[in-house]
Amino acid sequence: MTQKGCLVGASIMLLMACGLLLLVATTVVSAQGSTTFQRNQLVESDFEDEFFDDDLIDEPKKAGSSQSHAETTTTTTSATPPQEIETEDDTEDAESQPTKEEPTKAPDTASHVKTLGFVPDRTYYLELGYAVVLVIYFLFYWQGRRQNEIVVKTWGAQYQRLFRENFSKVGDSAMMTKESPNEFRLVATGRRNCVGLEASIKLRCRHDLFTSLYYLVSPTDDLATFEVALRPDKMQPYTLVVASKRAERGLLAQFPEIKEQTIAVNHNIDELAKVPLGVWTDCPEAVQLALTRDVALTIAKYSNLFVSLYVTDQSKNSTYKKLLRVTYRIPPKEEIEQLDTLMRMLFYFIDSLPKIKLPPSAKARAEKRRNQLMLEARKAKQAAQQEKAQAKKQEKLAEQKKVMTDEQRAKLEQKERRRALKKRQGKAKIMFA
Repeated sequence: MTQKGCLVGASIMLLMACGLLLLVATTVVSAQGSTTFQRNQLVESDFEDEFFDDDLIDEPKKAGSSQSHAETTTTTTSATPPQEIETEDDTEDAESQPTKEEPTKAPDTASHVKTLGFVPDRTYYLELGYAVVLVIYFLFYWQGRRQNEIVVKTWGAQYQRLFRENFSKVGDSAMMTKESPNEFRLVATGRRNCVGLEASIKLRCRHDLFTSLYYLVSPTDDLATFEVALRPDKMQPYTLVVASKRAERGLLAQFPEIKEQTIAVNHNIDELAKVPLGVWTDCPEAVQLALTRDVALTIAKYSNLFVSLYVTDQSKNSTYKKLLRVTYRIPPKEEIEQLDTLMRMLFYFIDSLPKIKLPPSAKARAEKRRNQLMLEARKAKQAAQQEKAQAKKQEKLAEQKKVMTDEQRAKLEQKERRRALKKRQGKAKIMFA
């Protein structure tokens, strides 16, 4: 990656950190704002209880009612003829009777609160924080996709000539086909000793913000995997796997037939003594024939870029049985030349590995093992088919028993017992004979 790309990436990471801090800050401010609003509501209710007293509110109404009562009394007195003067006893009885007061209306709290200015203004800090994080995510996606395209273009420009020299057809309209923002594919055909080659470039998910954060805990590499379909008549029966200890577990999980067909062996090669490698094969003689001194020196020199080598004549995960699979790490743009020797070694494997001549005893042993594996696979398949047929038969018999009468069910069970007894007697006679 160039210095400019590093600066842009660092800037985006800084913006992302600022956005996350802003999001946390807005969440805290929003929580504090809700607490303040609740406190203001409590203050408003206390203020209303003290400021808007019921007695103060009712006094104008009482005064108005007494004045109207006086006017009514005057009018009535003037309109009616004079009556007898009330006695003191009548006055005392009238005063002892309770007077009915009209119910008072509660004051409009909302209007008073608005008048007093206790309603806080709404803030948009939280929405602003989400918007900033979203913008940073899209900027990160754009920058990461651009960086992956730069890595692929650099690799393609470096080895485009090498592929065109070794294959008659490389790619379709373009050399590389984009499968996703971090996966690219190349197909090449037209070369001796092989049917064709398919290269898969799988880069880090630089465009994904959350995956990039995960890489801080579990880092990964940019990988280039080359699968070559070898010609059926150009390879002897053997399987060989050479992988770094870091990639060995993943390779065995991806191709479980490796454990079924091969065993782990010691390579006993001095040049690879200091390189942590795992070697699996069903023919130990093939290790010394495939890993020559030049190959061993190259793997030891570029052990930081070498991931795995897998060659077999009985592949299960490919259309072609005879397969060569090589995986390398892609170095940074400034160090892409380190991959030159390993790329030339790939074409050496295409020409040399199918031509390995095993000793007659090793070849016979390998063929015997393959025949045994084929027989075991056939027996396992037949057992699975028989088990499936027996389960289907039992299911059908159970459905028939549901509609049978008790007498029919008893006859059927008796017939099954006689059949089982007859089968056991037949086995006993065979063992005795």
